[in-house]
Amino acid sequence: MTTLVLPRITRAALFVVTVIGTATALVLGGAAVSQAADSPGVTSTTPKPVSDFGGTSFDHVVLTPDHLYTDAYDATSTSSHTISWTPLSAGPQFGKTQTLLTISRASTAVVLASTGRALMGDGTQTSLYDRGTKTGTINTGSPVALSGSWYVQRGMSDLMNSLDGTSTELSQFESWSPTEATGGPYDSTAIFGSLALFTTTTSHSGAVTVLNPDGTVNYTYTTSITDSFAVTVRDASTGGTVVGKTVTVPIPPSADPNSNAGCFLTGGEVDCLWIALETQSATSGMWVTRTDYLSGKTTTSSLTLPPSIAQSASPASCYTNDSWTDGVVSVSCFNSAGSLGLYAYNVNQPTQYVQIDGSFIDSAVGNRLAVVTFPTTQDTTYSVRVVELPFGGGSKPYLIGVVGDQNTVAPSAPLNLELDLSKPVQAGTLTITGPTGTPVATVTTPASTDGSLRGLTWTPPAGTPSGTYTWRLNVTDATGQAAVNNIGNGAPTGTFTINTCTPFTDVPPTYLFATSICWAYTNGITKGTGDGTTYSPTNPVNRGSMAAFLYRLAGSPAWKAPTVSPFVDVATTNQFYSSITWLYAHGITKGTMINGQLYYQPGNAVNRGSMAAFMYRIAGNPTWSAPTTPPFPDISGNQFYTSITWLAANGITTGSQVNGVTMYVPANAVNRGSMAAFMSRLATKHLIACTPYPHALGCTP
Repeated sequence: MTTLVLPRITRAALFVVTVIGTATALVLGGAAVSQAADSPGVTSTTPKPVSDFGGTSFDHVVLTPDHLYTDAYDATSTSSHTISWTPLSAGPQFGKTQTLLTISRASTAVVLASTGRALMGDGTQTSLYDRGTKTGTINTGSPVALSGSWYVQRGMSDLMNSLDGTSTELSQFESWSPTEATGGPYDSTAIFGSLALFTTTTSHSGAVTVLNPDGTVNYTYTTSITDSFAVTVRDASTGGTVVGKTVTVPIPPSADPNSNAGCFLTGGEVDCLWIALETQSATSGMWVTRTDYLSGKTTTSSLTLPPSIAQSASPASCYTNDSWTDGVVSVSCFNSAGSLGLYAYNVNQPTQYVQIDGSFIDSAVGNRLAVVTFPTTQDTTYSVRVVELPFGGGSKPYLIGVVGDQNTVAPSAPLNLELDLSKPVQAGTLTITGPTGTPVATVTTPASTDGSLRGLTWTPPAGTPSGTYTWRLNVTDATGQAAVNNIGNGAPTGTFTINTCTPFTDVPPTYLFATSICWAYTNGITKGTGDGTTYSPTNPVNRGSMAAFLYRLAGSPAWKAPTVSPFVDVATTNQFYSSITWLYAHGITKGTMINGQLYYQPGNAVNRGSMAAFMYRIAGNPTWSAPTTPPFPDISGNQFYTSITWLAANGITTGSQVNGVTMYVPANAVNRGSMAAFMSRLATKHLIACTPYPHALGCTP
């Protein structure tokens, strides 16, 4: 989390701005705020008071292309936080506000949105909303950034997660130093699709003198003075590999010695704002550096200073507001008397700017901005409106996420794709190409209003050959610009595999778990039953077979089984002896004590409660605060409660329908079909602990 604090401004209240990806948390006081009409060319909704959103003040206001998510709270209460969703229509204008949930002020409320989706955390649980409808629980804790289908979660480590389960630890890429000589602030919250921005500085401690307008010394203070500044972009979907180049950014000669005032990541480019903060007498300078991290090219442009800043009677302090995207950067400036105005600049034409009537720009999408107005002596309530600028919004639509992409598809089982793009697109086609490079199908794609394309489905006909297939998206925006992928190279594409699973005569393509069984066979987890032509999907899984499944799921690591069995009922000649002892040595099974002796009971069926424990342990016993309200009514007090609730929260299990009620039935045996589904979900969601099991499915060796 990057916090910009402006401590040296003499004013009635301190403004602290915390940039959180696409959202901004405000800790606000009642400083004097100048009110000015919008510049010509700016259109706007009617201001909507905070009371319409269920509170007296805003914590977060997050704009998507066609919706506004808000987090309003009652400043007089410690337990009233209202999360709301408001549609926007053409113009734009506000639609009817819908309250989504109310949570405790005692926990941190976070609202983060991208296209039609939003993640909301209360400090213990995170929920996914899609156009105002809750679609599931993602994980524990609170996310701090969301872009497309990827989000950053802070905790013991910084993780960048996709909504379909991919996870990359960002902490290993952070650049910190115990001394100021080689400092290293990073900004993993600045994400764009699967890309994360990291900034690295070198600096030294030095004195800075602040001058009065007449050239006399106002005061001198010691601070960290930046010597160099570099940006690196990493791709979480490939384990954090560098995209393009690490680029040293030129620092404008008169820029603030406390480094830059905020950077933003887009497809192919990092844009940073630089300011001359209180060091150039009464006049502040502002610059934008634009870095093409693919080619390494950088450019620096000076922003034209509005008269209120250039002619201010005392040194001005300026900083960037939250998002600046699609060629727009928004800036707020203050001096000792209060606000000097709120401005939006056209990065493509640095001399072009407009003034906006308001206090703070809390979120931006394209050329639309969500503007929050603080209470003044004339206006005693917070309000929000959405303005539309006469510039910006001209970039290409970028693919920033894929949800629902299946790696393995059986003939007659559909491929379902949900694509998130950075802006709305027009109707087009999705082309499916076979292993030989020949197109085999086209799917008509609908137009979108929010950048999300849903329900793109293709069902391979019976008899479709096995192999790797490619999909390619062909859509444009309203101006005719074709969509590209999130690093700006070529059309959005992806791959998937068709596997017929011909060895198993008892697994028809229409079987509920056919795709998962295909996955298990393709990845060598199962060889089938009998002579290998059947899978026996309805048969229960015994504990011996379960050991073999989990050992193969972990990548069949090198293992020398002990010469003496740890279990009285598992002989060294047991066909699963090596797998069982490997599980025991790694704490995945503890066995059962009977009359003071340790048993494994390899022939017993595995029940669903024990299965949850096995899954949780091979995931590395992740840190998890089990909810007090169980997701299933039949697991309260169960010895495997923590493991079961972790599986439910991560989408590994959805329970079973019993007389119309969703239960978990922990004592029921797990059949081989369900077991394939549990294992495939664990691996494809990348939840297996890769540190002890680097060759496990879903891990990159």
